[in-house]
Amino acid sequence: MSENGPVKGLEPDDIIQIKDVTFTYLGEKKPALKNANLTIKQGDFVLILGPSSAGKSSLLNLLNGSVPNIFEGKMDGDVIVDGMNTREHDVSELATSVGLVFQDPESQLVNIFIKDEVYFGPENLLMPIEEIRENALQAMRMVGLDHLMEREVFQLSGGQKQKVALASVLSSRPKVIALDQPTANLDPKSKVEVFQILARLNRELGVTVVVVEHDVDDLAGLINKVVVMQDGAILASGTPREVFGKNFQDFSEELGLWVPQISEVAQKIGHIVKFKELPLVVDEAVEPIRKAIGKAATGGYSRQAGKRADRGTEAGSTPPLVEVHNLTFTYAINGVQALQDVNLKVAPGEFLAIVGRNGSGKSTLAKTLMKINPVDRGKVFIKGKDINDLSLFETSKTIGYVFQNPDHQFVADTVFDEVAYSLRVRGIAEAEVQERVNEVLDLFNLTEYVSLSPFALSMGQRRLLSVATMLVVDQDVIILDEPTIGQDQASSNLLMGYLDRLNRQGKSMIIITHDMRLMSQWVERVVVMSDSHLLFDGQITDVFMDPDLLDKASLLPPPLVVLMQKLRETNPQLPAMVLTMEQFESLLRPESC
Repeated sequence: MSENGPVKGLEPDDIIQIKDVTFTYLGEKKPALKNANLTIKQGDFVLILGPSSAGKSSLLNLLNGSVPNIFEGKMDGDVIVDGMNTREHDVSELATSVGLVFQDPESQLVNIFIKDEVYFGPENLLMPIEEIRENALQAMRMVGLDHLMEREVFQLSGGQKQKVALASVLSSRPKVIALDQPTANLDPKSKVEVFQILARLNRELGVTVVVVEHDVDDLAGLINKVVVMQDGAILASGTPREVFGKNFQDFSEELGLWVPQISEVAQKIGHIVKFKELPLVVDEAVEPIRKAIGKAATGGYSRQAGKRADRGTEAGSTPPLVEVHNLTFTYAINGVQALQDVNLKVAPGEFLAIVGRNGSGKSTLAKTLMKINPVDRGKVFIKGKDINDLSLFETSKTIGYVFQNPDHQFVADTVFDEVAYSLRVRGIAEAEVQERVNEVLDLFNLTEYVSLSPFALSMGQRRLLSVATMLVVDQDVIILDEPTIGQDQASSNLLMGYLDRLNRQGKSMIIITHDMRLMSQWVERVVVMSDSHLLFDGQITDVFMDPDLLDKASLLPPPLVVLMQKLRETNPQLPAMVLTMEQFESLLRPESC
């Protein structure tokens, strides 16, 4: 390690250099980072990928000196940021060089009023008062929340809190912004807006951006560097086309990482369509595919293209498990009307998604169905019984609810006891508790953590644990509020596959999600909400074909749907809607005449 000054080999435009860093948290035996080496240049836009517990968050914490100055442990190697060795400078000294946006906004927000939150950073840096006010206002404008400056933080939705957390970092004008899944709680349009803000800061002001994200589709065309991690080590580092190229498919499947959907399309049909270079975004793929489809069009297209496989979960004429009639709900604490005249029915065996912009009422509706929020105006029936006549315990026998923030539902001291809790309070025999808990922990790869506190897990693992605590109980309806936030592709598919199996066994699934790509693969019925109203209830294909509805609900179709829309501009005979890779591949396999 170096005693003073930069590590040898540092170039003038290298703003960050991580050199031979191994770090083990205090009390842990397994290193969180292993011999990590990485150079980031001024003006880079870097995406860090990796499965849960790969060391991504630990790597970010190196950049502002949180490791090793706040998070204690044994560290070998050096980190040089903006010419400063993080061993020799406090976190406060590094604050003007690196701003860090946490994965969970509630762990970052410390003030009651929003304006105080955005003032907080520059105030601590002793900036002049007028500069503080101007920086704060500009930062809030960048995230589209300048009209909320006078509000209190607790009045915000989860997505709005994330935007305020970003603004609070931007107001200090750092040279490097490091973000840990900053858009996890945002609706699709807000997510793109945040990425565009980061791209503008990067492009116009030269701010270096380092972001940990699983959602690669909206970032693929903005970044210039991708870093892939596993078990604390850096496996690959390069341009997006280099990393997402041919070799990436091998270890991405092993690690369960998301690939840009358009790149995945190109990899799947590469033996038919010749691309000059790997496409990262829709526009780069349209023309080569259009030409290939034109050549293949002699035999007509598969009649199955655009159709979804039968899920086998028809509701039939069975009485609904859940009925909502003209439900209106207003929060007493602030007078905000979160639901207005909402009507909804959920039949046995249905699998539906509730989608919409941040603050539209999705989570409020879910909490009302769980009797967390009272029903004052309108009616809610659970298995034909008025929810006001049921106790919370009686309601929970029928409906299980997984909170949007997993930390809000943990009650036990260990991972095992957390999953076992709901079974034990129901009087289940301990032998059966042991069997069922071990089964679900094994399913979600959490067995090795049984004796740890839930809060000792990574955010991705805590999300899986929160889902496991509910799936272990045999309820008729399961509501999951953003269950795949922060999950890699393997974990997401594992979870959704398990929900699909339960659904086919007759369980009803209600997923609140912002993930349009995931929804298009697994869900048929969609409920769309905006501004406390239910705007739409029907098939997912109808949602993606309605631009006005998408705009009102701040939704965006996944890249594959956008690709099909562009291809149909010159090939109108193509199916109106293709949602899966299998359906798309069939377009290039025409039926024989």
